[in-house]
Amino acid sequence: MAARSATGPLGRQLEMTARNLTWGAGPTEALAGLRERLQIRALRRTLTLITDASTYSSSLHRVIDIAARDAKSSRELKKNRRSETQTYTIIVMISFALYLFMLVILDQSFLAQIEDLPAVETPDAVLGISFDADLDRSVYQLVLFHAAIIQGLGAGLVAGELGEESWKSGIKYSLLMVGATVVAFVVFVGL
Repeated sequence: MAARSATGPLGRQLEMTARNLTWGAGPTEALAGLRERLQIRALRRTLTLITDASTYSSSLHRVIDIAARDAKSSRELKKNRRSETQTYTIIVMISFALYLFMLVILDQSFLAQIEDLPAVETPDAVLGISFDADLDRSVYQLVLFHAAIIQGLGAGLVAGELGEESWKSGIKYSLLMVGATVVAFVVFVGL
């Protein structure tokens, strides 16, 4: 009945499984064939559970009921995990925004004030170290910019790993954070 009502690629696979059953294959062999043809991890896991359990039990409807409960609990666990890890992803993003804010404040408050200080006469070397009283603010701005870019890349990868269990999905967070860095430094710092 499920093979007749299903459509698309899964429907064709179910039709092949039903055909195998009518041609004399046992339920275990037919489901094992379906499992080998499918490339969906959750369905393969459920079919493995059904085929393995059906070898030990003659009551196939109980086995399918257990597999359905297992699939449902697995789906609920994944949903709960995703909602819990979204909090961590948001924390990573907020902490990066605060880091970026602090760099802008550091540039606006500290570096701007240091740059405006008058030049001070210093000896050529104190304890073998020479001090240059002239501060080039643009060099420090560039250092802060590079630090923010590196932090954005790393924090984005961490956010992707936490939120979606993939460093590849972290690339989108990294790009977002690098974009925010560029905008912040162009608008507020004047890079």
